[in-house]
Amino acid sequence: MAPNKEMNSGPLMWSEILDQPEALIRVAESGLDELGGSRSKSPFSSRFLSRVKQAVIIGNGSSYHAACLARDYFLHLARIPARAAFASDAFRTEHPRPRRTLALAFSHSGSSDDVLKAASRARHRNLSTAAITNIGESPLSRVVDQCWVTGAGAEQAIPSTKGFTAIAAASLLLSFHAGEAKGVSTRGVKDAVKLITKASKVLDKWLALPERVVEAARILAGTRAVALVAKNILYPVACDGALKLLEVAYIPAFAYPPGEFRHGPIAMADERFALIALLPRRRDAVLERVMEDVKASGAKVIAVGEKEPRIGDAWIEVPRVDALAAPLVYMPALQLLAHGVGEVLGLPIDVPRGLKKVVGAA
Repeated sequence: MAPNKEMNSGPLMWSEILDQPEALIRVAESGLDELGGSRSKSPFSSRFLSRVKQAVIIGNGSSYHAACLARDYFLHLARIPARAAFASDAFRTEHPRPRRTLALAFSHSGSSDDVLKAASRARHRNLSTAAITNIGESPLSRVVDQCWVTGAGAEQAIPSTKGFTAIAAASLLLSFHAGEAKGVSTRGVKDAVKLITKASKVLDKWLALPERVVEAARILAGTRAVALVAKNILYPVACDGALKLLEVAYIPAFAYPPGEFRHGPIAMADERFALIALLPRRRDAVLERVMEDVKASGAKVIAVGEKEPRIGDAWIEVPRVDALAAPLVYMPALQLLAHGVGEVLGLPIDVPRGLKKVVGAA
């Protein structure tokens, strides 16, 4: 689905979705430089990461969802207890132990007021601070001990696309690096680069056929509410997919793990409701049961995954990659879907009402 030039259909967001394969390569290249140094006091150094006991990862909007994904990567790949925190609330009341805590800030532009203030509070508590941004020479780089600029480049559309995937890829690189530094894995940055490079290549081919999302976009354009369900590292992706639908299509959307969805939210399912299920590589009985129940209620079911499911009104096939890199291909699919819905509805995709690119603190 190419953007309709007769509408204000989002040529900026469209071009930034298409830029993601190249942006991922730039992130991988920057990771080799940033994580390959020997500065012992750097929060990204092997020596520092080998001693980290916990991490607090902060962000706003899509950067917060990237923080949730990074939390899962840290736990899984480096066995570092981590939590994601909204920048507006981080470090206001908690007092983590300074010597073994990493405060890691995510910001696409490095200019969000909430992120800047949270990083300043962390530094005031004598925590080691670091940041990952996509744009150089940002205010955030002057607040933290070390700032990794991915080189993914600036976004012009308000809805974040490559900003999310770039920081997600950087967090994957960092988690591989931390796992090797702590001795819990033999795979390091170069192995993560291979995963990201492969994801970039298959994503580039996939984005060449955007009509994959047309049927699903038309279905969603007629709904009054949408739920996304996913598990494990795909759950933060579902959260950001819901945010994209809220921003671009003004459709109430929310994300849940499939088991939790059955404890209340499923009551919304009717003929004007749609479920988007992010399917893992292996069959998941709980997720399939949710899809069956929602379908039985008369609602529409859209599946996103590598294999066509038994249940569903539309299927968006995503390319096969390593499971750890799956967010890097699932998220562009959801971004493209949100763009398609906005186009069907004739909405101002690049500049949603009431939003600015950098949101200041309240």
